[in-house]
Amino acid sequence: MCLRFLRRAFAAEELRNITIVNGHKAIADLHFDTHRHSVKQVLARVADCLEGEGATTTPGAPGHPEKPPHALVVAPIATATDRHGVIRYHRYGHVVTGWQVIAHTHGSLKLKNPVLYRRSALCEAIERELISVLGVDRYQTHSLRCSVHIHYDPRRIGALSLIEILDGALATAERQDALDKLDLDLTICTAALPVAAAAQFAVPALLPVAAGLFAYTAIPCFKGAYEVLVKERRLGIDVLDSIVVLGCLATLQIFPGAVLAWCLSFGRLLVKKTEDNSKKLLLNAFGKQPRFVWLVQEGVEIEVPLDRVAQGDIVAVNTGDMVPVDGHIVEGMAMIDQQALTGESTPAE
Repeated sequence: MCLRFLRRAFAAEELRNITIVNGHKAIADLHFDTHRHSVKQVLARVADCLEGEGATTTPGAPGHPEKPPHALVVAPIATATDRHGVIRYHRYGHVVTGWQVIAHTHGSLKLKNPVLYRRSALCEAIERELISVLGVDRYQTHSLRCSVHIHYDPRRIGALSLIEILDGALATAERQDALDKLDLDLTICTAALPVAAAAQFAVPALLPVAAGLFAYTAIPCFKGAYEVLVKERRLGIDVLDSIVVLGCLATLQIFPGAVLAWCLSFGRLLVKKTEDNSKKLLLNAFGKQPRFVWLVQEGVEIEVPLDRVAQGDIVAVNTGDMVPVDGHIVEGMAMIDQQALTGESTPAE
């Protein structure tokens, strides 16, 4: 019912955003340009669309090359519903999505979707999808900010296509009901430094508080030492760090211990970021594939998702494009680099 309402309501081209708040009575907030349209005009237009008399197609979004009319593509409800049950949809051309465009410049697209809040599994699903998209140079996801920042090549892929890919990634991702635990390790270690300094050099009465904070920030060291000693039955750096922590607590050298805990926490953060970047670089080098192709129909080139290409279709490939499918050349000439497929460095003509 909700999806049908959205499809019909967004057939009114005047609407830009719709927010639906679920409660005892569902309330829909309609957003439009008040400088161009009056409330009366918009309500009349929406009423016509809800009765089935509105148009269902729209030209491409401003700032993008003009395309033939498309039917509205409305993302699934789950991709636009936040943890409070509020549904937010935004319209960009023929795409109706839960993603809000925060910034869009040539080759750079920054989006926000409250669905991502403290859900690292969804961010990882998006990253796995973007890794294999031809035309995406680099990207960054942030679950706390609910944002995705993508740098891409506009000659290979457009902003609307990227939004459709993100919607597809969220729709097929495994649902994560529980929120991620907040990673406050480095924040607490940073806050413990001035407390430890004050207790060590100025206010001895703060020593119990500083010692408690220091012991709390050292818990990851103790956990690592337990894993190494008990489960792996070997000595590791975590064992040495734990011995130093116990020595600092025994001698009440809280400030040096707090500095040690901060350095260890910062090191863990750097290791995690380095591992993530290394995975992205490796997959980036070997996993790029086109997701959209130019399908020739009645002499007109139409951009469609790759999975809609059927046997017998004619696909246009321009200079610099990757050949998306196997087939025979029916028209034109080109030099094709087949090194990734055959190992031959000389292009085939």
